[in-house]
This record gives sequence, structure tokens and C-alpha cells, in this order.
Amino acid sequence: MVPTRDECPNGRIGLNIEKGSGKYRVFLTKTPDEGVLTKPREIFTDPIGTSYYNKLWGSGLKPGHYALTVSDGCMERDIPDAEILEMPNTPKIKWNWSELRLDSRLRNKNDESRDSVWYSLIFDPSDFPEGFRQTAYRAYEVQVVAKGAAPDDSQWKSSWSDSNDGRSYITDYSKRFDNCNGVDVLLRLKNCPATLTRISEQRDIRYAFNGLWQQLKCNTVQWVFNDGEIGHKYKLKVTNTTDNTVVYDKRGTVQQT
Repeated sequence: MVPTRDECPNGRIGLNIEKGSGKYRVFLTKTPDEGVLTKPREIFTDPIGTSYYNKLWGSGLKPGHYALTVSDGCMERDIPDAEILEMPNTPKIKWNWSELRLDSRLRNKNDESRDSVWYSLIFDPSDFPEGFRQTAYRAYEVQVVAKGAAPDDSQWKSSWSDSNDGRSYITDYSKRFDNCNGVDVLLRLKNCPATLTRISEQRDIRYAFNGLWQQLKCNTVQWVFNDGEIGHKYKLKVTNTTDNTVVYDKRGTVQQT
């Protein structure tokens, strides 16, 4: 069976059909919402391949108990109880990297800006019941946004790595955003806004700039940025590490000088 939820039903029923004439038809005779049907309702499978072993039938089915009849044109076989399980919505996320990173992909033009940030996350299935843990990640999509920001429909990602224990990794890109007040990881069952989970974090964007100290005179030094993405707003904070005094803390747009 394919697990599903009432908010966005997408369940399917798995059947292994063998022998018979090979010309199979499957009918629902009972559903969770309607009870026993006065007229059986036919459901279909994907028209790929010729084997009917391990096929998924139907689409958009809600969680619950179904009854079916399988026919090959010569005889019928009743299946009195086929259950589609309800998928729990208990995802958790751990950070594979402790920070966000600016997009480091090669640029085609010298003046091409980096409009993305890079993140790496781990899907944590520990709050799912045992039977769901191994494959729960496959049902989810994720995006990373500024704290409190609304989801962006163009930013949902689901390129999870394969996993034997359900702890799956994803490393992908998000639109650039202001992370000064925090970061939200958004998770939902695929194409199901009603299952949205928001996990708030405080995460830095690392590797935005490189630089070095230059000595101007005996007791005076300055920090010079020698690599970075200009034309964006940043928060620059300078701390004296001897006594942890903040000597500079401002936000502004970095421009070339």
C-alpha cells in the first residue's frame, strides 16, 4: 500500500496477481467513506510492463479499509480487507552542515551574482512508527527560508539521498534571504500545504567574504576584504577577542571602493 493522509489523499493499493487469464480488472466494493458500494467501482494500474506482480492500483485514495474484487473475465476473487495506512506527519531535521553557504557554483560571467544559498540537511525519522521510518523521507519536500517567511512554491526540493535506515540527506540551494533574525526549515508531504511543518533555527551564512589584516602604523590595523559578493546587504560585526567587546556592529550594502 502507499500511505496517505486525509488532508491530501494519494493512497494506492498494492496487489500481487498471478495465474488466471492475465486480463485482470480490479473493482472497489467498499470504501471508508461510503461503506458497501451499490455498484462496484473499477480502479486502474499503471500501463507500464506486462507483469501484474507487485502492482499499485487506484489513485487519490484516503486512509482506511477497502474491499475489492479481482476479475480475470472467467472468475472473480474477493479481497474483504485491504488497508491503506495513514501517514504520520512527524518529520524532524538535523543540519548536516552547521551553517548556510553562498552558492559556489561556477559563474558564466564575471559580473554574475550568486543569488542562492547552499544548505545540507538530514531527515530524522525517529518520531515515526517503526513501519514508516525507513521510507518516510520519500514522501516529503523541503525548503529553507528566512524566519517567518511564507513558502515559495518554486523552491520545494525533494532530492533526498537513498537510505536504508530512513536518515536521508539533501544538499540543495535556496533563494538568497536575510538570515539575521533566523532561519526556518519548511517540510511538508509532497504537494500538500496542509501538512506544513516549520522548524526555526539560528544559522549563519559562512564563506561570504575573505580578507586579511593590514597594519597602517604601530598600533593601528584595518581589515581588508579581498573576496566577496558586493551589492548585497550584510551585517558586519567586529569583536575584540581579548575582552569580547563589540567594536563594530552595523548593517548595510557592501559596494566596491
